[in-house]
Amino acid sequence: MKLLILLLLFALSFSQHVKVLYSNGKVEVVDTRKTPLSVLRARPDVLYIEPPIKLKLRDDIVYSSSVAIRGSGNYSFSINTQSGQRLSILAGGASVSFSGSCSGSIDNLICNSGSLNLNVSASSSDWRLIVQSFGRNL
Repeated sequence: MKLLILLLLFALSFSQHVKVLYSNGKVEVVDTRKTPLSVLRARPDVLYIEPPIKLKLRDDIVYSSSVAIRGSGNYSFSINTQSGQRLSILAGGASVSFSGSCSGSIDNLICNSGSLNLNVSASSSDWRLIVQSFGRNL
């Protein structure tokens, strides 16, 4: 519910803004409460004004959160998970194995409540991991 309220406030806060393309190539977001549209349209250097786009809210709002982790060599750590949580892990420069509360492939894990244990193996290079959670925060 809090997320829905924040999205509504976010959408309403930008409803008074338009994107403006000027003849010198500059693009700017203009608050029409401070500079009315009639003033913008009358300016000779304004080529295009893009009106705000109304968003339609759906019942099911999808969101995700992610964490980036950087390291070198071998490393092990755990992530607390919730029942029904979906995770995707992208590894750069390392191989990753997992055990614990999640099953599936490393890029599409379905989790139960508990801990996901990750083991990162890298011979000599630095590695980066991005752990993305869909529908729940990490």
